[in-house]
This record gives sequence, structure tokens and C-alpha cells, in this order.
Amino acid sequence: MSWDNTSGMAVRLAFSIAIQTEADIFLVDEALAVGDMEFQEKCLDRFREFRKEKKSIILASHNLDVVRSFCENTLYLAGEEARAFGSSQEATYQYVEDMKTTALGR
Repeated sequence: MSWDNTSGMAVRLAFSIAIQTEADIFLVDEALAVGDMEFQEKCLDRFREFRKEKKSIILASHNLDVVRSFCENTLYLAGEEARAFGSSQEATYQYVEDMKTTALGR
């Protein structure tokens, strides 16, 4: 088994254990970046359960699809600068616009 597979499995195991706790706030950093689509969907299902239970989830992610579909509000940070805060649609739009500008060298 390669290091990447072992590392990914360890992260999935740690995430699976962590979400079984009785916390009111969860801080999740790129957890959905590991694992296959089935694992990712299980994670999102569990997050949806947390929302129904009125628990807070702070998700740090570069996956715009997940941010748009799951998060109510988004804070877009560029380095140490807060570039946008508000609805996930608006904040991810600003991110995409910034990336286009950076890619064009402006």
C-alpha cells in the first residue's frame, strides 16, 4: 500500500471518529478532499444531520461545489486578507473573479 493510500485512510478514520463526538461546533479542514465519492457523500449526510441538530460546522475548503451547496455563509480569505464574506454564492463568485484576474496577470 502506498503512503498516499495509508495517509488518506488515516485521515478518513480520524474524521469518522471525530464526527461521532457530541460537540456543538465542528471545525473541518479539507476533510472531503480525501476518500471516494461514497465517503464524501456520507460525510455530507452527517453534516446535514448536524445542521438539523442546530450544530455549527466551520468548513475550510477549496471545493467550490461543496461550499456552494452546503454552506450558508462563506468567508473568502486571500492570504491574511478577508476578500469577501456573505452568501456562499457571492463569496465564491468573488474568488473565481480573483482567480481569473490572477491568471490574466492583472
